[in-house]
Amino acid sequence: MKNILNKYRAKYISSLYNLILSLWLLFNYSCETPIQTNGNSRPVNDEMIVCRNHGNKLTYVNQYTFELIKSVSINIPDSLQIHSKCLSTNKDYLICIGSPDTPPFRSYIMVYDITNDSVTSIFPTGLDSVGAPRLTAANILEEPGLIYLSSHEVGLYYINFLKKNISQISSELEVDKEFFHSPDKKNLAILKTIFRVSEPGYSETEIYNTSSRLKNIELILNENNIDGIQIIDLKFSENNKIIYISFRDPEKRGVEKYFGSYNLETKQLYKSFLTFPWSVNPNYIAYSSKRKEVYLVGREDKFYVIDISTKDYKIKEIVDLPGKVPSPSRILVRDDQNIAFVSCVYSDLVFSVDLENKNILKTIEIEKPYWMFPL
Repeated sequence: MKNILNKYRAKYISSLYNLILSLWLLFNYSCETPIQTNGNSRPVNDEMIVCRNHGNKLTYVNQYTFELIKSVSINIPDSLQIHSKCLSTNKDYLICIGSPDTPPFRSYIMVYDITNDSVTSIFPTGLDSVGAPRLTAANILEEPGLIYLSSHEVGLYYINFLKKNISQISSELEVDKEFFHSPDKKNLAILKTIFRVSEPGYSETEIYNTSSRLKNIELILNENNIDGIQIIDLKFSENNKIIYISFRDPEKRGVEKYFGSYNLETKQLYKSFLTFPWSVNPNYIAYSSKRKEVYLVGREDKFYVIDISTKDYKIKEIVDLPGKVPSPSRILVRDDQNIAFVSCVYSDLVFSVDLENKNILKTIEIEKPYWMFPL
């Protein structure tokens, strides 16, 4: 009897907790001024937002002087935990998804106005237990409020944060999906990682025309695992004819990782002879059309510069990242393609790498840096 009473007491407390949260959100955000957008990209400036994968703290950094401008915290209820972030199409809002840290794990969209440093909207998605969601702007200028959400727990969705509505695109579950835009934003790739119990997993890459709103697949790379690889990260070339990839061979777990490319006209995979240390952490890449280089960083303290000017890809330079604790690192290439920023989440460091001289210009101290959003 005591166990039954405890069970109902816990259920009652959880329901009361979520009711209070819902009333708080209703009181604070139901009478808000409608979100405005001018339909044009916000003026280009020198700043980027650096933030951890989870959490509400944002650090603004000048991309040219490397100085810290300010740190702010997104004003949300203490009971909500942020799980993912993306910039809106016009870069005027930072969109976050979060949920309470106790069940039921109902998900909310939080809209942060970058210019005015304020949360303009928090609204429920109607989705529960979304796991580790992926978010991206649709990059359709005619629909500046449109973003995509993907989770292997709930599927793939449209969300319009201006109109506060959501609709499902795909109910496909147990498939990890990541979004990648081409430099000109005319194409969008969805990297699908398929995990299987009885045999090694693999990945497929679906290529869409951005304007199609994910309705029509133009082509699929490694369809049904024809090439036998699992892509880790990818980048479109400037002309959208090549996709550069870091990948693993699922049959050789624990051996090494690789670099190569796909020809988008022939769908042919090119595997270079380059190999990199294996780890469970991703090997993220970035691309410079100006320098005809791809940059790769993995778990270790090495920043690899890969020469892609000829078909025989080769390592041009290796830049040491002193003080980097083994961990995942993201790479952001500045618009002028003269500097690459490397975030080191466990080291509390962001490195600015001079891509002309291939050395470290400055090490920027920031707590748990992971994402870097150029404004």
